[in-house]
Parts: sequence; C-alpha cells; structure tokens
Amino acid sequence: MNISKVNNLFFSPTGGSEKIAKIIAGVWENDKVKNIDISIYNEDYGKYEFGSNELCIITVPSFGGRVPNAEMNNISKIKGDHTPALLVVSYGNRAYDDTLLELKETLNDNGFLC
Repeated sequence: MNISKVNNLFFSPTGGSEKIAKIIAGVWENDKVKNIDISIYNEDYGKYEFGSNELCIITVPSFGGRVPNAEMNNISKIKGDHTPALLVVSYGNRAYDDTLLELKETLNDNGFLC
C-alpha cells in the first residue's frame, strides 16, 4: 500500500482530541498531512471523499461511551473508496465503551477500511 496523503480528521470541542490527532499525524511528513477540523457546525462534510491511496486518521472524544450525536451526523457524510482509516478515541474519566465500534461500523458502511 502506497499512501500518498494523510488526512487528519478530528472532532475536538475542547482541543484535547486535536492535540492527540496532531501528535499521531506527526509521524508522517508535514507536506503529506492535511488537518481537517470536523467539529465545525453547518460545514458541508459531504464534500469530503477520500481514495484508496490516502490514509484517514479520525479522532473523536467519547461522550458517555458513545460518539457525540452531532459528530456522528458529520462523520456519516464523509465517504471513502476502500480508504484505510486509523480510528482514535479520546476520553477522560469514563470508559470509552462502544465508541470505537460505533465509529468503525459507520465508517465501514461509508467505504473505509477500519
């Protein structure tokens, strides 16, 4: 697999998930990484379509063991075409429960390989 571009998508209402996402994306050369904040209200997330030669790092916080409802709505609009995805969940004082599973199932349905 030859990755030509790394898309670093993060939902980070308090900035914590963004910090984690950028640390992980720092493994790749800066010119290959595109940071995409997917926490912006009223953004057209349907415009994001990623190919099989791109990697998507998708970082979200866990709220009550789930992906936040507003964020799941945004994520469900993003499309992949056999696009490899690295899923990251940040959480505080509570277990992440089914957050990763919920994220994986949604992204797999949208063409990502998780």
